[in-house]
Amino acid sequence: MKTLLALGGGLALLMSGLGAPTAYAVIDLGLDVQSQMGPDSLPAGLSGTYRIGVGNVGDEASSAELLILFAGKLEQTGQIRTEGGFECQVVPPSAGINSAVRCTTQRMDSYTFPTITVQARGTAPGAGQLVVTIDPSHSVPETFFDNNFRQKDVAIT
Repeated sequence: MKTLLALGGGLALLMSGLGAPTAYAVIDLGLDVQSQMGPDSLPAGLSGTYRIGVGNVGDEASSAELLILFAGKLEQTGQIRTEGGFECQVVPPSAGINSAVRCTTQRMDSYTFPTITVQARGTAPGAGQLVVTIDPSHSVPETFFDNNFRQKDVAIT
């Protein structure tokens, strides 16, 4: 029986039966959506500011792609502010998505934590969603992808 155990520092141990463990280095670039801050509710017709913190908690620099989706009764409005070399563009709406912002950078250094700031407006009373994902295509080798996604539900009153 073989077991692969991944540890936070990017080290994996392969243990086979009762034999001694053999260590293998595994690169975990660790692109994460760290936080998503902004109002939980908005009056219809008004906007709020949402700050999205991302991070590279791995040992290697990496390129990065970030998608910010506005769904339900929420749409993108106003200026987009970026840090850490990210360049952002508004993407046309598609089925189920009112608007989207795609941000990319060619180099996100290890242990850096840039912030992307967007404005969202409530279009009508109901529920809105702000959905953020980093590395949606999983093109960057990582040990874990669970922390690459966050959703914020926003009540529009």
